[in-house]
Amino acid sequence: MKSPAISIGLGMALALLACAGTLPAIWWSTPLIADDARPLKVAAFIDASYLRRAVNMQSYISIRDSILLGQVVNDEVERGLTAAKMTLSVQRKYFITTYIRHEVNVAQEMGDVLIKHMPPIHLDPTVCRADRTTQAMETLWTQFAALAARGTAALAAQNMPEWATRLIGSTYDADTVALVIAVVRKDDDRSPEAAAPNVASILNEQGGSAVIVGLLRAIDGKVVYFAATTIPGPQRDTYTRDAVTAAFAGLPSSKGHPAYPVPPIQRVD
Repeated sequence: MKSPAISIGLGMALALLACAGTLPAIWWSTPLIADDARPLKVAAFIDASYLRRAVNMQSYISIRDSILLGQVVNDEVERGLTAAKMTLSVQRKYFITTYIRHEVNVAQEMGDVLIKHMPPIHLDPTVCRADRTTQAMETLWTQFAALAARGTAALAAQNMPEWATRLIGSTYDADTVALVIAVVRKDDDRSPEAAAPNVASILNEQGGSAVIVGLLRAIDGKVVYFAATTIPGPQRDTYTRDAVTAAFAGLPSSKGHPAYPVPPIQRVD
């Protein structure tokens, strides 16, 4: 039996992105038919940014807080994927503002001197050990953010760079690449209201606290799942965990379904 067609899910996602609501925007790219292939082995990567305000009210990224935020997010990503009967071929891979392409203020931790820095602030050294994997990860973060900022229509119409998803998939024996972006603005988001996130503002300017998720099919770069949800203030780990849980709540189970193909290992001549 077929579930509702893609147009229904896409319309709901667009509506949630356009106006305030209490539910996250969630979009699955294909009608869920019983014999459809789905993600099974997922390589998960986390980009977490924790923003604070200096005494002079300048916004800055705290590296120490961002690392701790990434660990909180990763734990919930693991729970979300395993609840959908998927396995993680790799996790605990952390990045900071890899998708931003303008200068930002950075401090090692709260109270330290601010410095101007051009992102990415941090690339996971265990992932970016070679030029080609570094280029692949930077490409995936920036292009996913660019598509997500344009909305689900852009995500549906344009695949991610196949060479990059194939490389990461084959490297980590994964059929799917999960990109999870988390932004927390400690001193700005005080409202308890849970509104639909302004995805473009969050990804272009880190203008709000939110979790944004994209699942990319490794074999061809297709975005098969997208979710975005706010982290309501005041900012606490509990609310971040709840936002990640909500972002993965729409992920359909892989149980009883064939998996996407894992890209073959690429030769390096």
